[in-house]
Amino acid sequence: ADPEGKLYPADVGKRLQIEEALGLTADLSRAWRPALYIGMRPEKLGHPKSADWAKEEKDATIKKVREAFLAEELPRYMGYYADLIKEAGGNAFLLGEDLTIADIAAYQGLNYYRNGVADYVPA
Repeated sequence: ADPEGKLYPADVGKRLQIEEALGLTADLSRAWRPALYIGMRPEKLGHPKSADWAKEEKDATIKKVREAFLAEELPRYMGYYADLIKEAGGNAFLLGEDLTIADIAAYQGLNYYRNGVADYVPA
């Protein structure tokens, strides 16, 4: 429950900020999809089906795609998150002093990369 209405305030301006931050988290998730699906459904990305793809070649391709994401895309998105925090005054949360649903969504999205569940993504 959120009796004070801080997770998703009634103020339209604050809601717009929250929606933009939620969009950033969704964009990060979309940017990761090719790196995720290369291991699950490689044929959707122009590669042979898993059963038809030599394991060594498949593993090397997955590693290359995921390491490129970690080196190029993830730092770019982390910069966007850092900018949000800076613009909000450098507080503990993305959009200011109060926890919002944008913080919760960002935590869930970013925690995936820390959990070590994806091959070639160090915990």
